[in-house]
Amino acid sequence: MRRIACALALLAALVPLAALGGDTPGWAGDWVFQPTGCGRDPGDEGGPVRFADRTIRGANFHCDIRKAEPIGVGQSWRMDLDCEEMGDPFTASEIVVLTTDGRMHRIIADGGIMTLMRCPPVSRVQFPQDADRCASQNGRWGLHGLSGEPSCVLPAPDAGRACTRPADCLGGCLADSLTCAPEIPLFGCHNLVQPNGRPAEICAN
Repeated sequence: MRRIACALALLAALVPLAALGGDTPGWAGDWVFQPTGCGRDPGDEGGPVRFADRTIRGANFHCDIRKAEPIGVGQSWRMDLDCEEMGDPFTASEIVVLTTDGRMHRIIADGGIMTLMRCPPVSRVQFPQDADRCASQNGRWGLHGLSGEPSCVLPAPDAGRACTRPADCLGGCLADSLTCAPEIPLFGCHNLVQPNGRPAEICAN
């Protein structure tokens, strides 16, 4: 508990906190470690982690939020979770803090901090599951990345739109042109604008 308190104090000192408000949980939505995961389903490896009112779901796990108590530091909650990962049940506790730069900071029991960024709402795309449906949406069906399974890559509806941050785009904000990426999901290595406004090469396989 002392480690969690120290981590929370450090986080509050380093990052501006958002104001608490509304009845809808501020954590609800899709969150990823890298912006390239926003175009994927939460059930895909490397895809987003989906937070709903009372559940958390990722590629290999899901959790029921048994209790979530506001702790009075901006948008922050202490959560008790009942989880299952790869068929193994376990319980967990963590502190979730949302900050004004659009990030989620999850402080886990040992005091470690995992930082995620929110996907734009439009990222909830239903990807075709066969070649014919993919073609009907002008997509490219085939092997993409390292999964070994065929999938559909769709043209991004916001392709070419001006952007300055990852949340402006569905597939990522290209740093060289400051325009939204042409496809979703965006596979391969690309120079993308990060939440801090700086470019970085991000690879998604």
